[in-house]
Amino acid sequence: MHIITNALSRKNLVLLVLSALSLPALASLVELKWDKQSRVAHHTELKAGGSLELCGKLEAGQKIDWHYQSTQALDFNIHFHEGKEVVVPVKHKAKTELQEQFEVKQTQGYCWMWTNKSKEEASLDIALERLK
Repeated sequence: MHIITNALSRKNLVLLVLSALSLPALASLVELKWDKQSRVAHHTELKAGGSLELCGKLEAGQKIDWHYQSTQALDFNIHFHEGKEVVVPVKHKAKTELQEQFEVKQTQGYCWMWTNKSKEEASLDIALERLK
């Protein structure tokens, strides 16, 4: 009986893993990659319930002009991790478009994060520019 239980457990585990692998990814992490003009442009289709993080290290004193436009209202934040704590210097709820400037206070890895809480897929266009 013990052998049958283990075989069934392994089979269930394999089925569970295969099911999870076939689900669409709801969270994406993209590295900030600046071009020669100190810009980042990114386009994605953000699934309903999905999120996107655009992350990279920034230096204290840098200023970043950023803008996004979406076909659905998205929650947005800029955050970084300090030990176990998440620090959120910028936060907006349910916006289809935002344009602001972010001044980096401390050298750190920062993430721009969008969350689609709607029931529809969102087309999202993002632009960032490091100012001199």
